[in-house]
Amino acid sequence: MILKRLSIDQSVSRVQKSNPRLIVFVVYGQNPNSGTTSMIGAIDLAKSLKQSDSLVPPICFVGS
Repeated sequence: MILKRLSIDQSVSRVQKSNPRLIVFVVYGQNPNSGTTSMIGAIDLAKSLKQSDSLVPPICFVGS
């Protein structure tokens, strides 16, 4: 599932509805350093997912 331009709450809701067994964030950019700025949003979403449900599956980050 690809989540674009959604609020944190909307993204959490969509992820929860999909009932995942593993959550993977693919974070990268056009150059090796641009993935770092994208990581901020991914971390915020991961924290919100963990806070929203105690039974959240493992979360993984992949990228440059």
